[in-house]
Amino acid sequence: MTRIGTSFGAVTLAANAVLMNFFLLSGYYLDGLANAAEQITGRAVGARYRPAFDRGLKLTIFWSFGLAALASAFFFFAGPWLISVLTTSPEVQHAAETYLPWAAVTGLTGALAFLMDGVFIGATWSVDMRNRMLMSFAGYLLMLAVFVPLFGNHGLWLAMNAFLLFRGFFLAMLVQPRADQTFRAAQ
Repeated sequence: MTRIGTSFGAVTLAANAVLMNFFLLSGYYLDGLANAAEQITGRAVGARYRPAFDRGLKLTIFWSFGLAALASAFFFFAGPWLISVLTTSPEVQHAAETYLPWAAVTGLTGALAFLMDGVFIGATWSVDMRNRMLMSFAGYLLMLAVFVPLFGNHGLWLAMNAFLLFRGFFLAMLVQPRADQTFRAAQ
């Protein structure tokens, strides 16, 4: 993100740095929920108790997306004020406000990715996690190659959000079959 952002100039690079704070802030609570998912699902797998796994997954999905939606709404509405707190440069403020919607939705696009990381770590499905991460990274590189030349910094933010979506969806598609296999083997 930073390396490609440098090609758009100092102002855009600074705006991206300001906006990455929004993603990092969302990442803190999403990572906390991923940690909870890791503990809950890991305990359920260890106990060989599928109902606890399913319930823990539903609860952490609810809280992850609920908090992500609240954070995104907060960043949309309070974003210009937060940007003015983080930088005094009018040029950087203007540029950051231009790309603010992309940063505001990173919590939502990343909610499933963070959560699935926790589920896969807790369930010790790390090989699947690695393979799906490589698939997501390939999708990210493709998105960069296509959308950055077309849309510049908007394309960069699009690729980042797509990467988060890829991570979440690629892992989520595998949860049901892996859980079926894991809990069937435990019976």
